[in-house]
Amino acid sequence: MKQHLHFHTLDIDRVIDGYVVTANTNYRIALKYFCPLIGRLDLQRDALKTKFYTRLEEDIIRGCVMPPITIALIHPFEQQADNVNESDIYSYIEEHIDNGFVLDGIQRLTTLQRAASQQNFDEDRPIHVNFILALSRDRLLYT
Repeated sequence: MKQHLHFHTLDIDRVIDGYVVTANTNYRIALKYFCPLIGRLDLQRDALKTKFYTRLEEDIIRGCVMPPITIALIHPFEQQADNVNESDIYSYIEEHIDNGFVLDGIQRLTTLQRAASQQNFDEDRPIHVNFILALSRDRLLYT
């Protein structure tokens, strides 16, 4: 996955004792690495196929840029507020993406999968993604 994600920012979230990273990639990488993460979190709703998502599917084919999706990962780093090694965080994301789960964007990714089967689908279009890294899953979920 190296060199397929373009990282932009890394911020410390003091509430979850974690990190928030913004990045972008393309639809091809999202289909390969993000879509398999759908359904990993038992409390998420199932994908819907509504009129709205049919329109989104058409818009993806036409070239829209979707709102960012959010992928969560549990991390082993100790919080060091003023001494964050960005490259360690970025490498962790790239190396452990298979252990993540979709925190926000299941419907958009499912729609992207449907759009990918269409004739004029452009897999090189950009997709924006937020990564949230926390010490535990419980810190990521608001109940």
